Amino acid sequence: MGNPPPFFALGTLKGNRFHTQLRLSMSPLNAHQYRIQKCSSPQCVCGHSSEDTLHFTLQCPQFHQYRTQLLTNISDILQRDFTALYTHTQLDTLLHGTDLSTSDGSRVASEFQNFIIKTKRLEQ
Repeated sequence: MGNPPPFFALGTLKGNRFHTQLRLSMSPLNAHQYRIQKCSSPQCVCGHSSEDTLHFTLQCPQFHQYRTQLLTNISDILQRDFTALYTHTQLDTLLHGTDLSTSDGSRVASEFQNFIIKTKRLEQ
């Protein structure tokens, strides 16, 4: 296995830490905490059955405003409609920078970390 892409270490300590936690499914999200018996339910406060990385990043109505800006910015960076991609492709791109150049991967990672920080959901 090769070295991780350079954008895995991009951003502020906080942004990089949150991004890594989501990438590894080891964040303060309820589904992650439930799996290690640190909370009583994986359910999101919005009512969805599982507050996992996919739900938090691309589905939860609590973060709609921030998500809309994120998706618009990513579409601008990639010069294509990011929202037209399959949901799991979107998530893989945001978490891992799959199939992106180093430059685009860095810009996408930066935008994603800004989204995570703005939501304040992973703050402890």
